[in-house]
Amino acid sequence: MIRNRFSALIALVMLNDSTAWAVATYELTMSICEEGSSCLKCIERKPLRIDVDGESKELWIRGKDESGAPIAEKSGRCSIKSDLDWTCSSLRGEIESRGGKVSFRNTGKALVVEGRKLELCVK
Repeated sequence: MIRNRFSALIALVMLNDSTAWAVATYELTMSICEEGSSCLKCIERKPLRIDVDGESKELWIRGKDESGAPIAEKSGRCSIKSDLDWTCSSLRGEIESRGGKVSFRNTGKALVVEGRKLELCVK
């Protein structure tokens, strides 16, 4: 059940698939962790790749679901100034890059699964 919710969260937070000619690529890890654990007590971790083309103002996120099938989504909820400076928001949080340094901030309520409060972490 947690894995299914993880894939659903990736779909919400992930913004979309990338073009092959992206200007900047960010290799990150998205995790579901216990709320308040500073992203140290995690249930699952998945690699993500964010491709940003500052010139065309497109941002794509790629990953895989629990079966290993590729997930690729193009973001429609981003403000892209350049390939190094951008912000995207979703129902669960806001991911941004300032000068190429990516950070994630949870903006939604904690997800409760099997009695545990969980949050997303991106590093």
